[in-house]
Formats: sequence, structure tokens, C-alpha cells
Amino acid sequence: MKLITDIDIEKIFKMLMAAGENPFALILKKMEQEQPALVEYLFEADEEDLNDDERDLLVNAGIIAWNIIRETLGEAPVKSDDFIDLRLERNMDLFEKEQETDDGSDEHFDNLFSADNDQPMLMRFLLDIFMERPEGYQGEIRDEMVPILMLHVKTVVDCLVLDEEPAADVAEEDDEEEFDEYSDENFEEVKRIVASLYGDFRKSPFYMKMAHRDKENAELVVTAFGEMMYS
Repeated sequence: MKLITDIDIEKIFKMLMAAGENPFALILKKMEQEQPALVEYLFEADEEDLNDDERDLLVNAGIIAWNIIRETLGEAPVKSDDFIDLRLERNMDLFEKEQETDDGSDEHFDNLFSADNDQPMLMRFLLDIFMERPEGYQGEIRDEMVPILMLHVKTVVDCLVLDEEPAADVAEEDDEEEFDEYSDENFEEVKRIVASLYGDFRKSPFYMKMAHRDKENAELVVTAFGEMMYS
């Protein structure tokens, strides 16, 4: 699999800037045609917990991730609801296990978000977008919801870069009851774990550096993307 780099992301940003005033509407329309189940997932994930601003941000981040992946890795096969559920369950398990080994380092969070998809630069870019809000932004994005947003956008990225058939084959080998074991209570527990993970994230050197770092070329692209997405 090709590694998506900051150079790739900058190139795609320039393409979006040349597309017109509202490139997100165009990207969303294309994604709805190619990946309808993933678009539905972005609009419905954590339906009762995300506010309107957080939902808009999740959708924008998801379609940006799709566009970057499509332009660099090519068009992905259509993903099914079952595959999305499988990847979400995998990520909820991953977040729970990673909390037990969290050392607060940059590498820990890079490894967590790029697990399975092997796209650390893309995932760092998406996390930056969630964390760096434009000056003067009036919307309400709760910091404690950032890990939840990352959980869902990671699920979208995983679905796009991974092949569905091998993962589905593995699921078929498991007991069917095990596949359905995530009840609402289970998911509430995972959200509690992710909220706790956010507390560790705020204490990490990675979080501190995000608030005080120099604006290099790739980081300027993050800021520009953010201004487009949050407007």
C-alpha cells in the first residue's frame, strides 16, 4: 500500500482550492455515489451524542479523508454495512486495549490511530484538523468529543484502505453471537473508555506540542483546510 504523505495532502488541497468556493458539496456528492454506506455512517454515527457542529466536522473530515485516499490510492470497492460494523468493533476493541498500555507518548497515539490502516501521516493530519480550530470560530466542538470523532473517521479510513473480503472471511469464522455482542451498554462503556483516553491525550507531549509548534508548510495546509471545513 502506498504511504500517503504530507506532500500528497498539500497537492490535493491545491486541487480543492481550484475547484470552487464550496468543494465539500462536490466531494460529498461523489462520495455518496461511490460509497453510500460510508456516507450514511458519517451522518448517523453517535447520532444522539454529537451536536450539529461536531456532526458537520465529522462529515467534512470523512469526505476529505475519502478524497485524499481516492486521489492517492485510487477508487476503493464499495464497502458494505457489515464491513463498517466489523471495522468499528475492531476499533472499539483497539481503543479499549490501547488504554491499558497508554504511555502518553507521540508514538502511542500515532500507533493507535494508524493501526491497521498504516497511514500515520494521514491520521495525524485528520487529528490536527479536529484539534486546530480557526481563530474566531463560533461553533461548539467539545474537546472531550475529539477521540469519538477520531474513532469514527479512523473507521472510515480503515474501510477505504483495507480489503473487505479477508476481513469478512475472518468474521464468518467467529461465532455469530460474538459478532452481535456489542449492545448499547457495550458501546456506552467504549465511549467511557474513549473519554478517559482523551484525558490521557491532553497530558501527552503530543497534545502540548500541537498548541505551541511552528507553522511549517504542511501545518499551514492543515490550517487552510480547517478554515474551509469550519466555515
